[in-house]
Amino acid sequence: MTISAHVLLPPRDFRAGTLIRVSLLSLSTWVVMILVFAAADWVDGDRLGDSGGSYLDYLAMWSRGTLPWIFLFPASFRLGEASIPGSMGQRGLIALTGLFVCLALTMGYTMSLSQILSSASLGEILSFMSVMDWFWDAVFFILAFASGLVFGKPLQAEPIRPRQLEVRSARGSEFIPIKDVLGATSQGNYVCLHLTTRDVLHRTTLSELERMLGACGFHRIHPSHLVHLASIRSAKTHSGRVRQLGLKNSAILPVSSRFSRPIYRAIHNGEPSAEIHSSHQAPDSSQSV
Repeated sequence: MTISAHVLLPPRDFRAGTLIRVSLLSLSTWVVMILVFAAADWVDGDRLGDSGGSYLDYLAMWSRGTLPWIFLFPASFRLGEASIPGSMGQRGLIALTGLFVCLALTMGYTMSLSQILSSASLGEILSFMSVMDWFWDAVFFILAFASGLVFGKPLQAEPIRPRQLEVRSARGSEFIPIKDVLGATSQGNYVCLHLTTRDVLHRTTLSELERMLGACGFHRIHPSHLVHLASIRSAKTHSGRVRQLGLKNSAILPVSSRFSRPIYRAIHNGEPSAEIHSSHQAPDSSQSV
């Protein structure tokens, strides 16, 4: 017999908190940016006697010029956040690519806006542009990308939680719900699955089964045994170590010293869904968990 998993992924976490946080950060950064730069430009123009109007005129000019960054800032932030797991070289490559894309988008926006507000041709508009015109766009991208690296949360792959196992044999296939699997025991080249009312033998390894079902609450308790914490009915403990586990089908599985403390902590962290009672063995070596 062979065993395989039919995987059904849980709903994806939309991370609404992160989206709201980045949106508010982007909007507040943009507002502060245009207020500061408009004020600096207005003061410099007034000091040099080349004023282009009131402060509100400068504010409107900076608002129009930096409008794309309301959208580019959160995109750059998420780009930096997504590059957290990568190496320094990978981060640098992602940053350079993102910078060139942002500069291309802002240049296209600026040229389109200039054509709308004036009758100048594209050539005339380009002739008035200099490298310094894009200096602050590069600064904004670096600020947003670095913020994503520092304040972002690394993206993690969602664990796969199969809902049923497909058991194939000469007689056909049988689909066993994960909730009916109480535990498993290694038997040579096979694994015996302990179900609620019976045992089923499968040709697979305990390590492979643990890899498949680890995200479903299955824990190794012994080199030869795997148990579903939700199926535990009783436990024999001593000095903070679990010695034996009783399952809902009355099966008793030993716990090796290597796994006794981890399984003890898992039980007391509230992972099992069933109530666990004392096994009431010898009073000097057993306690309720």
